[in-house]
Amino acid sequence: MRTLPCWIALGLMLPSAAQAQERKAQYRQLKLMDGREVTAEILATEPIGLRMRSPQGEAIVSFEVLIDMVPADKAAYDTQKNWQVYVGAPLEHREHLTEAYGWIEGLDLHFAGDQAPGMSADQATAAGECAADFSCLLDATSDANGWMFVVSVTPTESGDLQLFSGVNKGDATTKSEIPDTRDGRWQLVHESVLLQVDDSGPPKAPKGDKEPRGGGGSLEDAEIISASFVPIPGYPSFKQGDAGGGLIAIGVALPTSVALVGAAGHGGQSITETAVVAGIGTYAAMIIANQIGGKISQGK
Repeated sequence: MRTLPCWIALGLMLPSAAQAQERKAQYRQLKLMDGREVTAEILATEPIGLRMRSPQGEAIVSFEVLIDMVPADKAAYDTQKNWQVYVGAPLEHREHLTEAYGWIEGLDLHFAGDQAPGMSADQATAAGECAADFSCLLDATSDANGWMFVVSVTPTESGDLQLFSGVNKGDATTKSEIPDTRDGRWQLVHESVLLQVDDSGPPKAPKGDKEPRGGGGSLEDAEIISASFVPIPGYPSFKQGDAGGGLIAIGVALPTSVALVGAAGHGGQSITETAVVAGIGTYAAMIIANQIGGKISQGK
């Protein structure tokens, strides 16, 4: 009988997808089985649940997790508290995660060891000892006063980010592996707080903030020079994950090498001397081409 009030409300008060455009905004206070209590604007009913909008974004709430729903107004919607998000992640990933969670309005981000609202100092200390262990983080935050999203983010051997997410008061868990890129982190922060991924994508990276490409990332000038001496045409570009720059380097190195070999063959030297001169010239041409290609890749 617990869900009966919800079903009555669904039948009498909620708009269908077609009617949603014609009616004024309808706000509801939702109580969910995972411990969340959210004031949301109900956009439509769908076969699997309610399409709702909160200050953080849009989501689908399954009928199966809906315990209760009562009318609310816009004032309650506008003044509801931010969602608390408690994250365990390696130190080297925290800067990017801080930026990524900042893309969503209405979130307060805390890292393992922080004393989030509703947590005692002892609970925060216990959470800090968990690092990015998801089960440990859930245990450490389960007795906090109030609900929060608990998230762990760890790198995989393939270079992706493994995400575990849940609510400290519930037992449902989200798990996925997401590329460690700006677009990937956009997906990660939405999935971790059970929001639909916004197709608009993340804000553009600030000028000069280069995103890693493939298995590489931009090299410093000294690293490009050093990598240029590796006897592989295009190596500095390929190391930065830029195949286009690598092909440019090959395109510069090959004709230059052919020209140098031809010039060495007309110099009157012995076969051995010709081979030595051609080899040195070819290697020098490759170094120059690698540096050109490497700089092109660095600027992308």
